Amino acid sequence: MIEKVLITILAALVALLAGLILMRRKRERGKILVSEEAVNDLLAGMINNIKTGKIQDIAGRVSMTLKKYLECDKILFLRQNKGQLELNYYHGIQKFDRDEFRLKVNQNLSSRLSSVFTISPINELKQAVPAEYLRRLEELGLAFFFPVYLRNNLYGLYFIKTAHLPDNPVLRFLATTLAFNLSAAYHIGSQEQQIKKYEDRIKSLNDLQKKESTRPGSMLAGEMSRYLRIKDSRQLVPELLAFLRKECGFSKMAFVAPSARADEAVIAINWNIDDNSAKIFKDNYNFLIKKIEAENICDLKDAEKVGQPLFEKLNQIKDFDLKYLTTISWPGSRKALLAWNGNKVPRDVLNRLQMFRAEALPLIESVTQYERVEELSYTDGLTDVYNYRYFQRQIKEEFNRAKRYSRNLALLIFDIDDLKSINDRLGHQAGDQLLRSFGKILLESVRSNDVVSRYGGDEFCLIMPETDRSKVRLFMDRIRARISKSPLELETGGKQFYSVSIGGAVFPEDADNIDALINAADMALLKAKGEGRNCSRLYLPEYSHRE
Repeated sequence: MIEKVLITILAALVALLAGLILMRRKRERGKILVSEEAVNDLLAGMINNIKTGKIQDIAGRVSMTLKKYLECDKILFLRQNKGQLELNYYHGIQKFDRDEFRLKVNQNLSSRLSSVFTISPINELKQAVPAEYLRRLEELGLAFFFPVYLRNNLYGLYFIKTAHLPDNPVLRFLATTLAFNLSAAYHIGSQEQQIKKYEDRIKSLNDLQKKESTRPGSMLAGEMSRYLRIKDSRQLVPELLAFLRKECGFSKMAFVAPSARADEAVIAINWNIDDNSAKIFKDNYNFLIKKIEAENICDLKDAEKVGQPLFEKLNQIKDFDLKYLTTISWPGSRKALLAWNGNKVPRDVLNRLQMFRAEALPLIESVTQYERVEELSYTDGLTDVYNYRYFQRQIKEEFNRAKRYSRNLALLIFDIDDLKSINDRLGHQAGDQLLRSFGKILLESVRSNDVVSRYGGDEFCLIMPETDRSKVRLFMDRIRARISKSPLELETGGKQFYSVSIGGAVFPEDADNIDALINAADMALLKAKGEGRNCSRLYLPEYSHRE
């Protein structure tokens, strides 16, 4: 991955050098002087960056370029740190307090900066930054800004003073390329840190495996290497519990734990118990983890310890046969709930649970950390729905499942009508607010196994497993009706009504492969927009024969 990013940076810099050589000329009014010296400096910087890749070197080269070739006599660079932008570098500014430049990265600011890809006047930040903050920047003569932003990650923000206007094409090109170069360096550094942490974690777990395999009485020694290869908590936790069940001789078991995944609230695993018993433990999870002390076994026949209301519920269940209940430490300083019946005495079970916790918990923590990082990489930063990368993964998975089991698979593409007009009239912040609002409505309107993702710009996708054409039509009509009754509540006051156009296609009727399914849904969307917008269309063969 890192090699690909470095190649991208190299390609961008080569394009920059080619542009500089073509534009090399003496200074004219409103233009920037680009000499052979500038080309040589940038070439030296590119070679140095490829060799070392140190953020300090790249940042220094960016600052030098701003001062020497873009004639920025004042520079302020704020680095993102734990949700705040803090002063990291300055040039040409005197008599100031570092704290006065600290800026909280709220949703408005993050959304605004994510939509800016080049140098812009600071007054474009007036709805995202406090007025007194902007006044201070203006007092210092800092008239322009450009963000250091990559893949939904904000790494920093530059404020500069230059005699050139932001519409100068060379200035815009240079600022954008420099910002990309620096943001890529920060991104690589961040990814390398995450990889290093993960590698350290794996090393510690491998060390644990070696230690446990030689320690008498180790529970997981023989299975540790296999468990280390599992990267999905939905696979790892059931396997660990199956091992625990056999080790402790449970004849019946109910287990409930909080999930670190965004697509499920709790993990519930049951063995040889009826649905009513399982549901009661799941529904009363929050109550029980507060009532039952950690590593303290509770007899479920003890009304005082269990609580009279729950005790009565349990006794109403026919053939209820769980005898004991305890809590187990769980990642994130939380607790899991375990109830069972078996042939071992409680003290023996408790000893084995303590061993299980010591050996299994590091494995579960490692996997949940891995899933959190993966979850972030699959989430759209503006709308909190899944991103295009996740869509690509899931459409393959769901299509293969539908094909294997001969089931329907529906794909819908949504396009917000006239979003550009809303941006032009009300500003990009209103447009971003609308995108977030529509994403929320979609999430609230679908089933738990449906997949909502942002396809790009003003387009969203919805993958609907086991959904035929009649159900797709009903859903499209229902979602358009809801949107027509759900105007956007503007932060500045007032309401903005809007509509969407929808195109849909269903496997296997409309397509026999993934590309054909996406294309069919896209053709249906074009048909919907061509018929006046605020329309929904399911694919028909004639839609592919465009005039």
